[in-house]
Order: sequence, then C-alpha cells, then structure tokens
Amino acid sequence: MVGIYGTIGTSNEFDKVNEHFFFTGDEHSTKYEDKDRGIHATFHDKKEARSQPTEAKNIHLFIWGEICGYGDFNNYESMKDIAGKLTDAQYCGRLYQKHGIDFIKKLNSNFAGVIFNNETSKTHIFTDRLGSRPIYYTKTSNNSLIFSTSLQAVARHSDYDIRFDKDFLCQYLTIYRVLGVYTPLKDIKKLHPGSILTFDHKNGKITQRVYWKPEYKPLDKNFQFLVDWLSKILDDVMGDRLEKDRDYGLLLSGGADSRIIANYLEGETVFHMNETFNDDAKIAKKVAKLTGNKFEFLKREKNYLPKSLSAVAPLMNFNSTFVYATSIGFWKEFTKLDTIICGQYADTLLLGNSLPSEKISLPFIRASEKLLRNPFPKIKNVKTFINYVNQHNPKYINFDFELKKSVFIDNDKAELNGISYQNLENLSHYGLVYPITNKNSILFYEGLNQNIETSYPFLDNRIIEFSQYLLAKYKLKRDIVKNVLHQKNKNLSKIIIPATLQPAYRHRFIHRLAAFFQLNLNIVKNHMDVGSWPNYTEIMKETGYAEKIINENKKLFNDFDFLDFDETLKMVKKEKSYPDQSQIHSLLSFFKIYNKIIL
Repeated sequence: MVGIYGTIGTSNEFDKVNEHFFFTGDEHSTKYEDKDRGIHATFHDKKEARSQPTEAKNIHLFIWGEICGYGDFNNYESMKDIAGKLTDAQYCGRLYQKHGIDFIKKLNSNFAGVIFNNETSKTHIFTDRLGSRPIYYTKTSNNSLIFSTSLQAVARHSDYDIRFDKDFLCQYLTIYRVLGVYTPLKDIKKLHPGSILTFDHKNGKITQRVYWKPEYKPLDKNFQFLVDWLSKILDDVMGDRLEKDRDYGLLLSGGADSRIIANYLEGETVFHMNETFNDDAKIAKKVAKLTGNKFEFLKREKNYLPKSLSAVAPLMNFNSTFVYATSIGFWKEFTKLDTIICGQYADTLLLGNSLPSEKISLPFIRASEKLLRNPFPKIKNVKTFINYVNQHNPKYINFDFELKKSVFIDNDKAELNGISYQNLENLSHYGLVYPITNKNSILFYEGLNQNIETSYPFLDNRIIEFSQYLLAKYKLKRDIVKNVLHQKNKNLSKIIIPATLQPAYRHRFIHRLAAFFQLNLNIVKNHMDVGSWPNYTEIMKETGYAEKIINENKKLFNDFDFLDFDETLKMVKKEKSYPDQSQIHSLLSFFKIYNKIIL
C-alpha cells in the first residue's frame, strides 16, 4: 500500500504497519529515522522512492501524489516543461528553496506531504486543496505525534488507546462515511483540506493554517464562453499529464467523462470493468475503436464483491465502504502500464451532482421530481442541507443518532464536522466536495491509487478553480462536459449514453426525460443493463456472504450494545432497497476495519 506513515517523539513501530504499506508487493519503500522522528513512505515508482526524503535548505521533504506543476490561471508552470526528469520530491524541494513553505499554496494537483525543518525543530504536514489524500493524526498523552495516510496504521501504534466515538461511528453506519475532519476513533482526526499542520517538537504544540478554501463566485458569462474556457483548460491539463515515453491506461465507461479523456489518447489501452458485456461495455468498446485505442474488458465474477471485502480491509478509513473498490483485483492488468487515468469527479465538480437543490413536482406527471430541479438552489437553513445528505437511521442501531448535531451556524458562517465554510451558500456548493472524502465513493479513488500510479485530470487545481465560476443553473440544467466533448469530437458526442439511449450532445433535460421514461416503461429493467457497477442486491442474495460475516462477528454486537444482531439479519434477508443495502455494506466494512485494528 503506497502512502506515508510517521512518528515524532515516540518509537516508530514500522514493523506494525508493513501490511498497510505493501498491498500488491511491487511497491518501493524508503525510511528516515533520527533520534525522535521516523518516516516510512511507499511508492509505485522506484526512482521516486530513492529520491525521498529530498534535502533542501535545512529540510527533509516527503511527498506522495500526482504533482503536475505550480501556479494559477495567470502564472502557471508545468512541471513537465521546467523540471526535466526531476522526481516529484526533487521538484517540490526546488519550489521550497524558492518560495518557502508557501509553495504548497499553488502546488498542483493531488498530494500529501511532510517536511521536517531541522533548523526550527518543527514538522509540517500538508495536503492538497480538497484533501484528496488525507492524513490522519493523533497527539498522544506524552506529547508525541503519530500520523499517516492510513487511519489503521495510526490506530495500531501502541501509544494509541483504541476507543470508538458512538456518534461518529453511527454517522459512518448511516451515511457510509464520516464528514469533515473527524473519525469514529476518538482523538484521531483527519487533516483539514487545503491546510498545513505544524507540530513543534520542543513543546508538542500543534498549529494549523488553512491556505485554501473554495468560494462560489459565479461568473456572469454565457454558457458557450464557459464551454470554450473549460475546453482550453482541459487541453492544458491533459498536456501536463501525457508524456511520449510512458504507457497509459484509461478506465472507460459508457459516459462522457472518460470519453472526453479518451479523445486525447491514441494507441493506449482502455479498460472497462463489468460483470457482463452489457450496453455500457459495448459503448466503451465503440469509443475505444473510434479514438484509436486498444480495448480490454475486465470481467468481475460473482464472488468478486465478497473477495474484495477482505482484500480492501487494510485500505479502509471510515470514509467509504468496500463496494466502491471495484478496481481491486485487476492490479496485474494495470501494472503492465505506467499510469492509469481516471475521469472521476467531473460530475462532482462540474455537473452539480453534489449540489443540494429543490425538486419541482408537476401534479400531472408522476414522480416528475426526478426530472426537474430548481436552477437557483438555496440552502435556506441547516435542515435543508441535512435532509439532502442524511438517510434514515439503520434499523440495526438502537441509538438516537442525529446528523444535525454535526452542523453549526454562527454569524452566517457554517461549520460541518470541523470544516468551516464562509456561509450557507458555500456549504451548499462545497459541503460534499471540501474535503473530497465527504463523497462516499472515495474508496474507488483510494483503491485505484494502490494498484498503480494514477492521474485524475478533474482534480487539477485549474478545473477546481473553474468550478467556482460556474453558475449553479449551468451545473444543474446543463452538462458542460458533454458540450466540451461535442466541441472537440462530434463523432464521439454522437455516440449514445447507455443510460438514456440518447446521443451525448443532446440537452441534459432530454437525457433526464429519456432515462425517466425508460425506467418507468421498463425499457431498461435495471441499472445492470446499462451501468458498470455491480448488482449488490443479487450478489448478496446469491452468495450469502453478508449473513456469513454478520454471524462470524456476533460477539461485536455485545461489545457495541447499540447494534442489534437480530435486526441486522432481518435487513440482510428482506431489504433490497437503497439505502438499506448500503447500510449493510457500511456495517460489514466496520467489522473488517475493527478486526484489522484490534487483531
């Protein structure tokens, strides 16, 4: 497992965390130790591992992630253009010499890092703007610090006393992640996104500086202007990421997000993961042929999901459930290449999929709220946000858990589990984006990172910046990604989207209308006919794995007396609907994490 683990002021206990940092067996590690500090860092790239820590100006620097460049819209330098064959750490060392610790503010794109300052006896721990590679940390009773990109690695240190917070554990079981900076493990927090945490070795004092926050600042320009702008940004973003001497792979679905990336590739391998060669797979193959890329179908067998639960157990950090780690098991296919590219988070940042808004119902069209959304969303109060995020409490919880306790409003400022937003409007736009771990699909991203070096174009700082200028009505009513696709390759945009059977270039409302009538007229029987996600209900029913795991962990229902064993079994046997099945997934994930930490 690639990532970072470190201790200050206590024994490093590297031997306890090996399982969490050697996932495929092909990783390359590096260690640094002195009298009171220790770092264990693991990478896919041998050259990167050998270059760390990088020494510059009285510091030792570690960085793990995808580094593409430095700057902003007005003054940007691509690492590829100016750094030659420097590793990420060497490039960051050069930036530190020039800009000091503030280089982190404009570093692009997703990363986690540590700097030991030998002159000041301080350690700086930092992460990117959206906290996409979170660092977990705890300060112990003897003023030592334990931190890691793996929550479980922190919890297994002998200086940490394992205790669970009932409220945050129930939050995880209910909505499949813990929002903000908290975790279900008491005294272990997640580093605030877009921040630098400083630990003073001399007195054990922790200070934290937030260097970036998202701000909704819509630009009053017509839609075509924004399409042209995003198109140019995407050219620059992909230009940063593609090198002639590397072999790339792309995760390709039948949708537009990955299709637009395929347009930049030629002669590379595109992968489609699925249980059957359904319409989604057929469209992906068609896109691969049209763009001149090689198509490879990765079939998930029926036992794939229960097997993945055990496989991903060391990776889980209470911010997602095992069902999202759908790339686990295919690392041998991926590692034939240098980098896998993924179009994840385009919909999150650019299409308003994480933007709460009112649904509009028409009395003469049944279930019309699935079609219509208010183009001018407003979070009127905390309740409207909570209603959007929350699910009903799992039937197996005998505890009065309330998500609303996690949100506070003070002088029009909003705070969600330790993350502050300028106002309710910004909470509306970024409550499920900042940090990105507030999206419960984060384990897909984290699992892929463990397979191979990855590239996420839509997590580039320039696209994150652009998303702040995009009017809410365009996020909700239009599809800017499909419009950019149509501008770049009209043949690709003429290919249908499997879920709607409509060409990609059609207006977003047409796609919604088509999807609505297909489902209601049973043209599409279920998502398995068109999607690339597993059929969770059928797998749970056919394999019986959920009931088996629950019975194996019956003792835990006594240890956590607010969990009801009988109600859990009833849910497994009877309930087939969302969110009930997802709340079973979160419980199974909890069992696996608990056993990994304790045993």
